[in-house]
Amino acid sequence: MDEAAQEDCNGTGCERFSSDVSLQGLRAMDAQTPTTATQPVPPVGIPKSIVLAGAGIVALVVVALLVAVALPRQPATYPPGSPEAAFQSYYAAWEEHDLETAYALLSSDVRSDIDVAEYRRIDSEFSWQRSEDRRVVLLSADADGDRALLTLRVDEFYPGAPAGVDRYSREQTVPMVREDGTWYVDQGLAGLEVVYYPAY
Repeated sequence: MDEAAQEDCNGTGCERFSSDVSLQGLRAMDAQTPTTATQPVPPVGIPKSIVLAGAGIVALVVVALLVAVALPRQPATYPPGSPEAAFQSYYAAWEEHDLETAYALLSSDVRSDIDVAEYRRIDSEFSWQRSEDRRVVLLSADADGDRALLTLRVDEFYPGAPAGVDRYSREQTVPMVREDGTWYVDQGLAGLEVVYYPAY
């Protein structure tokens, strides 16, 4: 097209369009790239609700562990007059250095072989146990008439040890005997260590 205006007649009159304007409009239309509507791609993976639920469970477990570590350990309670309660009384007395009470909770057979003075001397050799970080857990109590056998798990903790070896656990059995309706420790013990002496 030349510089003159182009006439477009549609029967009602003629309108004049500048050829420059028309060409620019065509060029603009040519420059546009057609766009197609795309559907959003659904996310692939674990739903958000499950991820949040899992994170919540992990948080609850962590809080429970922190509370369990922070709270002081409470001793278990056993029925009065049971062999478990008798051993617990013996061990608590020994830990508190109440040797007369601990000695009195030993059976008559044990006390007939060792007097309280000798028990004090033996205790001095085994007093190192009181400074250890340990936990005693009663696993089972098998009673048969006037005799019972307690099975304990002794956990000893060693802070600062390499990861995975900061606790040592062992099992130990303690015989109990009932005399005149009362349970006693029927083994020469100083704390949890078996005391070996010639007459026993």
